[in-house]
Amino acid sequence: MKERSNFYTNCLVLNMFISAGFVIEQMIEETDNEIIQLHDENNDFVKRAKMFPVTFVIKARKF
Repeated sequence: MKERSNFYTNCLVLNMFISAGFVIEQMIEETDNEIIQLHDENNDFVKRAKMFPVTFVIKARKF
């Protein structure tokens, strides 16, 4: 599987929202344990999912 060369960190995403005039009201980061259990423990996806959230939700409003 080829790695994506273009990815955004959570910090960069939040800064882009703020720079565009949004106010961050809430942020949720979760790792879905069901997804992790479907894959082999040695799978690269599982290792990364344990370190980084699989789900990243931002609630924002335009200021």
